[in-house]
Amino acid sequence: MKTKTVTFILILLTVINLTGFGFMVYHRFSAPRPFHAMHAPRGHGPRGIVRELELRPRQIKKIARFRKRLHTQTAGLRDSLRHAHSLLMEQMRADVPDSAAIDSILGHISRFQSQVHKKAVYGMLKEKGILTPEQQDRLMKHFERHFCDRGPHFHGKHFTRNKRRHSQRDRMRKEFSDENRR
Repeated sequence: MKTKTVTFILILLTVINLTGFGFMVYHRFSAPRPFHAMHAPRGHGPRGIVRELELRPRQIKKIARFRKRLHTQTAGLRDSLRHAHSLLMEQMRADVPDSAAIDSILGHISRFQSQVHKKAVYGMLKEKGILTPEQQDRLMKHFERHFCDRGPHFHGKHFTRNKRRHSQRDRMRKEFSDENRR
């Protein structure tokens, strides 16, 4: 009797553990990952921006319309980008990768990314038009933090601030402002 009970409990615990393990594996590798904005830290995701900029309900609705339109406009480009990335991965997996094909695919990826970035920047400029000057300033600081100040980077065994990249960024800013003055 004791042996049967112990065996039953061990089988039950094994099944529970395997079920839990399967659940974790599924959610780690297979499940779709929606962005949960309510868990985003300040300044990240839609709710983070709303909080950081202190947007009014009317502004939120307008920005949501802008972003929905941008999402629709870039859907084809994003699909093309995914397809180009899959082609690139096929080439990289090949026993003898074709460097000309890789260069061509990388060119397509660059063009697609450039088009998406242009649409996103012009969309952001439209959004900026409905903001107050104070909100515009906060938005620009947010994007500057997001795109320019990436923080420490891991190089080998040490965390360092990538000074070379920051000096390049400063040099690019100077060149851009010099060009605009002419």
